[in-house]
Amino acid sequence: MDYYFALSVWHNDVMECKDLQSQGMWSEGLGTPVMSNNEVIATLRSFGMAKFSASVMYVLHEVFAMPIHYYICEPNEKEGKKLLAEIMNSGNFGHYDIEKPNVYRHRLQYHIWKFKRIFRLAMSYPEEALWEPVFRVWHLVWRGINGE
Repeated sequence: MDYYFALSVWHNDVMECKDLQSQGMWSEGLGTPVMSNNEVIATLRSFGMAKFSASVMYVLHEVFAMPIHYYICEPNEKEGKKLLAEIMNSGNFGHYDIEKPNVYRHRLQYHIWKFKRIFRLAMSYPEEALWEPVFRVWHLVWRGINGE
């Protein structure tokens, strides 16, 4: 939902800014928008997020009936359906997944569940999903060093 509103503000206030005050607020020196549609997708491609972005466009279209002119790229229906199913089954960051074991009672089961979830996501989005275990270890070390 946040991304839907971010895209609508970006499109309405940046891409179609008509008054001079808005142009000055959202523009660089010569009055051109800070980032065009092509620059945004090029940036997403450089981060390896183009496929995920296309999936999100599908979800936003299906759930929020986002207008076509808000798209930053063409929606990917196949990956979008997978992403929407994951969102509906698992909720916010997997917190509401019915298959998620209680971490305090079954720590090993929880880590096996987490691995299976990451592997399932890695089939579609390897660039994003495979960094999750690395970040998890880094965060554990950081918390140990900082006493958190």
